[in-house]
Amino acid sequence: MFFLHKKMKILSCFILISLSSHIVTAQNSLITDRPDQTESPNAVAIGVIQIESGFQFQRSDLSKTKSEEQIAHPSNLIRYGIANRLELRLVTEYMSNTVYDKKSNEKKIQNTGMENIEFGFKYQFSQDQSRTILGFMTHLDIPIKNKKTNYQQYGLVSRLNISHQLSEKQCVGANIGYNNFSYIVNGSEVFSKNVGDLTYTLVYGQAISNRVGVYIETFGEYINFKTWEQNVDLGMTYLINDNLQLDYSFGLGINQVMNYHSLGVSFRLNN
Repeated sequence: MFFLHKKMKILSCFILISLSSHIVTAQNSLITDRPDQTESPNAVAIGVIQIESGFQFQRSDLSKTKSEEQIAHPSNLIRYGIANRLELRLVTEYMSNTVYDKKSNEKKIQNTGMENIEFGFKYQFSQDQSRTILGFMTHLDIPIKNKKTNYQQYGLVSRLNISHQLSEKQCVGANIGYNNFSYIVNGSEVFSKNVGDLTYTLVYGQAISNRVGVYIETFGEYINFKTWEQNVDLGMTYLINDNLQLDYSFGLGINQVMNYHSLGVSFRLNN
């Protein structure tokens, strides 16, 4: 999941429960970072390419007079295992952003195009067989030359990721992270004056069968270490085979006006 908040980014989770019968041998399971906001601590195996794509519709309030509609068509996360428990990651998003006047519902701004690119890595500290797995992920947010659609910002998005297997069909996961960005104005680098944002996620996952998994999650961020934004979402995954998974998710703002729907597909190309 990639654009619930431009500072939250990336997006999503560890639904290894979709293969509950193989939960102990996680290296054989399709473990994805979508559809939830909790990043899995697991890295893909050496030589494996995993692609996670999703279409998402989101609506949120910008102010008392304006609201924003965002459509991802699609967002893509490409993961490639380069070493034992180490993967490279690339995120691309093709977005449509529309700002409305809330009173008249008139379109004020409408743009479509590529968003900033994210490039980074994930390292898995624990072995796949561990009941508790710890990982670390960081992304560099790189502006592209499309001033109409992207935020012309760059910086780092980092998270510490953890998952714990409660039983064969139940697991929990959490992330805690820190984001900070600089901004580009007329080709010059201008560092933002904020002190950065603290982010968190907490998810509970349950296997319904060997193919169907569901989850409920809370996530949010402490913006500039001054203002909390808190949200909740829930969703499900459906495993078609060992290398192909479909997903759906829905989210709401708790202390802000926001909602989204997302449909996605994830597939793995083994070496």
